[in-house]
Amino acid sequence: MRRFIYLFIGMLIGFIPLRGESQQATTNVPTPAEREELLNQTLNYAQGHEYFKNVVFQQHEQEFVRLVKDGQSPQTLFIGCSDSRIIPDLILSTGPGDLFVLRTAGNFVPSYNPEGDDGVSATIQYAVEVLKVRDVIVCGHSHCGAIEALFKTIDPGQLTILRRWLRWGEEAKRITMSSAKQGTPAQELYRIAEQVSVVLQLDHLMSYPTVKKLVEENKVNLHGWYYCIETGEISFYEPTKCRFIPLLSKQNGKDTAP
Repeated sequence: MRRFIYLFIGMLIGFIPLRGESQQATTNVPTPAEREELLNQTLNYAQGHEYFKNVVFQQHEQEFVRLVKDGQSPQTLFIGCSDSRIIPDLILSTGPGDLFVLRTAGNFVPSYNPEGDDGVSATIQYAVEVLKVRDVIVCGHSHCGAIEALFKTIDPGQLTILRRWLRWGEEAKRITMSSAKQGTPAQELYRIAEQVSVVLQLDHLMSYPTVKKLVEENKVNLHGWYYCIETGEISFYEPTKCRFIPLLSKQNGKDTAP
């Protein structure tokens, strides 16, 4: 196995040119330290997969077999951030087939565009029209890089795609800045905007005709969540109170939020 990993890494870093490539592609040879780091990273992934195959997969093998035979039928579409610290199945202790997951920068949801062909809109449509999920969760989180970027200046000549994508969070920034007290610390502004953005993304979801129809028919429920990375706590948006309340209080049937 290790021999094949070396072969793969050799192709990856340019020692072995891929089919049809010239030898010029091999001129930027990495240092021995860089090669060792890449090898160790690849081996770590291989070892992690080996543990999954021998332990985790075996624990859920029958479920995977059933999901292949019967197909997937998740009840929930989870729209979260691409942030590497946000792992839906880990946070919610869910298993294979439980969540249909969509991750985007900032957990932003573009408004409906009948002429659009982006992957986010396609995933939403598939979830509600084909899989017929019952719940759609938009989960924001603390220390969100996309939200923080709204408050920073990005060089017009750089990150052009990202700058266009951030427009789906601009309203959250505007509302935050217009309502926050003068002198509010930057980190507090980010936290406010992170939560405001969750509510606005729910509004964006309601611009999808099918989503709006199913919500009005009580066939789909929309949920706004906020996950705090440093505490592990999830809060949900309670529209009647216009605030986020700890999710455990909903489970217990009472409002324990301060």
